[in-house]
Amino acid sequence: MALHYGDEVFAGLYFADDVALLAEMLETLILSLDVIRQEVCPFGLEINWSKTKIQTTVNDLSVPSEVIVVGNAV
Repeated sequence: MALHYGDEVFAGLYFADDVALLAEMLETLILSLDVIRQEVCPFGLEINWSKTKIQTTVNDLSVPSEVIVVGNAV
């Protein structure tokens, strides 16, 4: 999923110290979180997994209540 605003397309929204990722599939979201984790590590930064949340617009029982990303429950 992407956010369209005029001619621009966004896959994520970045704030001062927060990131909102947009994805159509859970697997893509998990991969994106892992890539971000790897990219920020050389700068001494870490993802705060206790503050990381996954939200969906799908009202479906097949959506898991807990997702594991690199050994961390989200």
